[in-house]
Amino acid sequence: MKEIGNAKKACKLKKEVRQMIYKEDKLRDKLELVDAFQQLGVAYHFKEEIYDMLTNIHKCEVQNLLATTNDDLYLVSLLFRVLRTNEFSVPEGIFKSYFNDNGEYKAKLSSDIKGMLSFHEASYLAKEGEDMLEMARHSTSKHLTNYLKSSKHHDSGLKERVCYALEQPLHQRIKRVHTRWLVEQYLCSLSWASEPEHSSYRIIQTQTNCLITTVDDMYDVYGSLNELEAFTDAIEKWDVTAAETLPEYMKMCCLALFDTVESDAYEVLEKKGLNVTQILRRAVIT
Repeated sequence: MKEIGNAKKACKLKKEVRQMIYKEDKLRDKLELVDAFQQLGVAYHFKEEIYDMLTNIHKCEVQNLLATTNDDLYLVSLLFRVLRTNEFSVPEGIFKSYFNDNGEYKAKLSSDIKGMLSFHEASYLAKEGEDMLEMARHSTSKHLTNYLKSSKHHDSGLKERVCYALEQPLHQRIKRVHTRWLVEQYLCSLSWASEPEHSSYRIIQTQTNCLITTVDDMYDVYGSLNELEAFTDAIEKWDVTAAETLPEYMKMCCLALFDTVESDAYEVLEKKGLNVTQILRRAVIT
């Protein structure tokens, strides 16, 4: 009976939240609502409503931002991050008004800590070749670090968020750890992406965890210095031929690593149309 009561309560709450989604009319409120749902890990309950909302925002707001100047760095950065996180196409050009003719971050924005923090988080969604966002990441990191060193912190909550962002970017955080008031994680892969449609990701993450553990043990326990140098060289060059010269146990590990990266990249290409091969290789090498 208790389970039935909880289920009814959950259905009622979902209905209330759906009504809240449709009632929001301000752009900032809409984006913050979606962002909150996704950080809480409950957005999958409202997939259709969120998709409809973001589709309308993408249609009405992006071109307008590209054609005009908007001084609200926080809002523009939030819009960019939320839309790109949800696979909507948003060009880095919406940030062009925040840079001068020399391609440098405008100094007057350094006092807008909330906006700079939002821009910093957005910059981690840069695609390969988006130099403006890469430059923004380094610039905002520098300014936010200087802000923390300053003795003038009127907003302790903002200071805490800045510390958190510099330590771990938002999109790299584990949702169930990031959201402390939710149920504690019970499976590592599930805690990264609990939504039902992300089963492929959980498989990939589990494979990755196994490889990380194996390679870590190999470096810590099994490999000699010369063997490990040869293994590292093969990985850095991403050279299958070099892997063939390794000791058998290392060769198996190296080839498994190559195969996993290539197969995962192919799956992303097949399902999302994105070629992430070089990104995954760099992630392994670094």
